[in-house]
Amino acid sequence: MKIRQPGYIIARQSDCGDTYFSWSTYSPASDTEMLVREQSIEFEVPDNYDYTSEKVKMLCLRREKIQRNFDNAMEDINKQIDAAMGVVREDEL
Repeated sequence: MKIRQPGYIIARQSDCGDTYFSWSTYSPASDTEMLVREQSIEFEVPDNYDYTSEKVKMLCLRREKIQRNFDNAMEDINKQIDAAMGVVREDEL
């Protein structure tokens, strides 16, 4: 299905003076963003798009990343504890 989304082209200036443009669904409300013009965009979305299933996939990926980070942090802490206690681990032999 074709979606038409109204929005705005916005200009921002970096600290070094470069100007950058972006598109947004909101009109700028600060003195660091300038409205260039209103601009709608059109794009195709699959007819069978399911927000819930995509959100679940994203949350599962996020959970896996958090678990990996947790496992790595626990391994690091366990190594530090072992080192503080003078324990030699089998994987360090």
